[in-house]
Amino acid sequence: MLPNSIILLSLCFVAICAIFKEASLRRNSAAWGNRDSFILACITQSTLLVFITDGLSVFHLLQRTYLFVGWVSVLVISFLIFAYLRVSRVGLNTSLIDLRDWKLPRLELTPVLAVFLALISFQLVTLAMIAYVYPPNNWDSLTYHMSRVVHWQQNQSVALYATNIVRQLQSQPFAEYALVNLQIMLKNDAYANFVQFFAFFVSFIGVTNITKKMGGTRDQQIMAGMLSISLPMAILQSTSTQSDLVVSQWLICFVVMGFGLMREPENYLWVLGAGLALGLACLTKATAFIFALPFCIWFGTSIVKKSLKNITAGLVIGILVLLLNSAFLIRNYQLFSNPLGTSVMFQTTNELHSLGGLASNVIRNTALNFTEKDNVIYQSTLGWLQILHQFTGFPDSDPRISLHDTDIFKGLGSDLAHHEDFAGNPIQAVLIFLTILVLVINYRKSKINTGVILYGFCLIVGFLSFSYYLKFQEWGNRLLLPMFLLWSPVIILALFARYERVLKFLIVGVLLFSFTFTFGNSIRGINYEALPTVKEREKSYFANNQALYPIYAELSDKIIKSDCHALGLSLGENTWEYPFWVLLANRKWQGRIEHVNIGNPSSTLQDKNFVPCVVISDNSNGKEKYSYYDWTVEFIAPKSP
Repeated sequence: MLPNSIILLSLCFVAICAIFKEASLRRNSAAWGNRDSFILACITQSTLLVFITDGLSVFHLLQRTYLFVGWVSVLVISFLIFAYLRVSRVGLNTSLIDLRDWKLPRLELTPVLAVFLALISFQLVTLAMIAYVYPPNNWDSLTYHMSRVVHWQQNQSVALYATNIVRQLQSQPFAEYALVNLQIMLKNDAYANFVQFFAFFVSFIGVTNITKKMGGTRDQQIMAGMLSISLPMAILQSTSTQSDLVVSQWLICFVVMGFGLMREPENYLWVLGAGLALGLACLTKATAFIFALPFCIWFGTSIVKKSLKNITAGLVIGILVLLLNSAFLIRNYQLFSNPLGTSVMFQTTNELHSLGGLASNVIRNTALNFTEKDNVIYQSTLGWLQILHQFTGFPDSDPRISLHDTDIFKGLGSDLAHHEDFAGNPIQAVLIFLTILVLVINYRKSKINTGVILYGFCLIVGFLSFSYYLKFQEWGNRLLLPMFLLWSPVIILALFARYERVLKFLIVGVLLFSFTFTFGNSIRGINYEALPTVKEREKSYFANNQALYPIYAELSDKIIKSDCHALGLSLGENTWEYPFWVLLANRKWQGRIEHVNIGNPSSTLQDKNFVPCVVISDNSNGKEKYSYYDWTVEFIAPKSP
């Protein structure tokens, strides 16, 4: 049975979606589609989530009771708005729940469509089960994604706090805003992975909608969606608590709204939708700026060509983006004197900007999709890419344009090839390359819709900008996920426009191949070896390094035996913090956890009244590179009475 909080949030979404559906029906010929209503509801509810979270935090009221009051208020107000719209349209004689006049579309179920829907359903249901069975166990999640959530829960506010792990403060917070709402209302992290899973589903809906807006048939829309849920990186991340799928979701929603804006620039709904979707994307991950900019230029140029008055729409969009991000940016500026955080955030940008450096990063970012050592085809592809890379004049790893000294051409082990931080998208990478060739060849022949060509050009510019601005990172495919998802409609519409029968077989094959990642996730797999770990949820948090579980468990037991209720943590920037909160909570520990021995600007936020009776240090605090931890435990005060 679903928890009450999940039911409440779901009802809010349904009510908001119904509002947009009713509003659409009032427009007659200018009505927007059901998927537009779905995406508008996603944007609206998430915007309300930001304002509820930030608003309650101002008064340190981020508590279960007030969150329930906030969301119940949203439900009641949404229902009243829906009732008003419906009654004013059809009168009082029609029941509010009589939705026959909505004329929802009915699919004519052909054998091919039945196969498509069966495969899609199997993929989504399987991933939903994995998301529920496993706890958050991604490295970054245990370091800062989930750790900042429990700090906010403890402080009853998303205000900045003292921590050794600066990423808990200066990283964009939207995904964690959603997580903290679930964490507080559910009192556990049982549904934490569903934030990314829902983003995975929204991305699927958005991709089909973009395909429709560019002239795709029903089957092409479904195939584009199938291609999106076949991405190995998307599959692996759909069951985790990272943020790459969440930012992908908002960029896709922004593009959907952008198409509506180009069609009706005077319609306030598309202006608000585009501004809020872009604002949510920027509030989720900084890379949103890179991938959104080419589309902003395209959409902006298009609406201004229609009328100079449409400049106002661009200004409104910019204001909405700043409004949604204002609280986060102000907090960062107040602490770090920079709205984007400390200089650590800028260490990922290239120190050298040249055509050779750009070519080097483009080739190596492409090579990320063919890194599995045990695969002959991948290794052969890597060999050719390495030969091509030699013409750039750069070594295989140049510190000026590389975050680490990783030589990607040596490949990765099969365990990393099925890990959500490093997995490649080999089939999609090849399809994108072929699509670009087709777009270039057919540009002058005008055999492909101009909108499809411009859309593909925006994606190419986004990739080049990413490679030009950011240093090469071995986990770069994770950051490129929005681009891969957004390519799905172009691949379908440009590459196989005339070969739909061949395309259907290919897409089915790609989706079937993707099941190897669905079941073979290296830290959340469904196989004989993984099942014993799944049964013991506490151990599952340590799937990335199972040797750490006994250490964390032993330290947690010592804290329980010490009867200490004030735990100080002296940790490094890349140390797992969240497991301490989980293991201590599982042992019914009640106390406060704060960071100590802090060497960054957040030290000014330390609570002077907090006196720890136990301090745990991993001896990596302040170091730039981290090995596995060398723990020390210090009892520095008498036991609590």
